Amino acid sequence: MLLTSVNVNVWRVARLVGISLLVAVVILALRPGRAFGSTPTVTLTGTSSVTGSPALTTFTDQQVIGVTVSANSVFTPGQGINVLECADPGGTAGNLPTSDATCDGNTIDGDNIIVAADGSFEEVAGGDGGTLSGYTVYALPSSVLDEQPDGQPVCNATNACVLYIGQNQNDFTQPKVFSEPFYVGGGTPPTTTTTSTTEPSSTTTTTSTTEPSSTTTTTTTSGSTTTTTTTPDSTTTTTPGSTTTTVGAGVGLAGTSGSDGSDGSGDSGGSGDSGGSGSGSTTSTGATLAFTGSGPALIWMVVAGLFLVIGGTLGKRWSTVPTR
Repeated sequence: MLLTSVNVNVWRVARLVGISLLVAVVILALRPGRAFGSTPTVTLTGTSSVTGSPALTTFTDQQVIGVTVSANSVFTPGQGINVLECADPGGTAGNLPTSDATCDGNTIDGDNIIVAADGSFEEVAGGDGGTLSGYTVYALPSSVLDEQPDGQPVCNATNACVLYIGQNQNDFTQPKVFSEPFYVGGGTPPTTTTTSTTEPSSTTTTTSTTEPSSTTTTTTTSGSTTTTTTTPDSTTTTTPGSTTTTVGAGVGLAGTSGSDGSDGSGDSGGSGDSGGSGSGSTTSTGATLAFTGSGPALIWMVVAGLFLVIGGTLGKRWSTVPTR
C-alpha cells in the first residue's frame, strides 16, 4: 500500500512539472518580441531601384546598405553574427543556399555584430555607438575582391543573391536567416584584358608661312628706281604619331557618377548602367524567406512538458489499479 502511494505521488509530481513547463512556454510566447516561433524580419535599407525578371530590388556594386533584424526567438542573445552574400538562382526560396558552398567568403562582414536580449541586431552605418559601418554589397565575382572571371557564386544585375545572416556560416544548422533576394548592378567583372599599342606612321604637316615681303628701294641719280623683293622659305612642321590603346571586350572604365542609383547616367565605361534605373528612392525590403533555430529551448520545453503530463497521468492511473 505504501509503495502504491509513493508511485502515485511520483506520477503526480511529474504531471505537475509538465504542466509548469507548458505554462512557462505560454508566458514566454506572450512576451513581446520573444513570442514562441516568432520569426525575424530582415530589412535592407539603401538607395535602390526595382529591375530584372523577376523584378527585384537592385543595389549598386560596392554600395553600403543597412541590415536590420527585428526582435525574434531565433537568435541567441549575446552571440556574434556574420553576414555574407550567397547565390539564390531565380530569387526563389527553393534555391536558397543549404551550405556555405554557394556563399562568397570574401564578402563576410567585418563588424562586430552582437545579438541583443530580444534577439534583434543591426548592421547600419554609425550604429552601436558609431562602431558599425554598414554592409557592402558586391557584384560577384568581383575584381575588387581579386576574384577570377569564372568564380562562384554569381551575383549581378541578372543573377539574384541573398544575404546569409547567422551565427555560424560553417554550420547551417545553427540559427540563421536569409534576406529577400536582390540584384547588384554595375561593377567591373573580372576578365582577361589584352592591351595593344599601335603607333601609326608619323604625320607630316606642311605649313606655308607667308610673311610680308621685304622691299629694298634704291634711287639713282639718273632718276631710275630698282626694287628687290625677298620672300622667306616655307616652314615644315612634323607631328609625332598618336597612340591607340585597345581594351578587351567586357571591360568598363571606372565611372565617375551614377553610383548608388543617384541618376543612372554615370560614366561607367560607356554602359552607364551602374545607377540601375536611377530612381534614387530609399527602399526598405522586409520579410524572411527561411530560418532555422526558432527557439529550440521552447520547443524542447513543449515536448518535455507534454511527455511529463501524459506520462504522469497514465502512470498515476496504472498505479491506482487494484492488484489481484
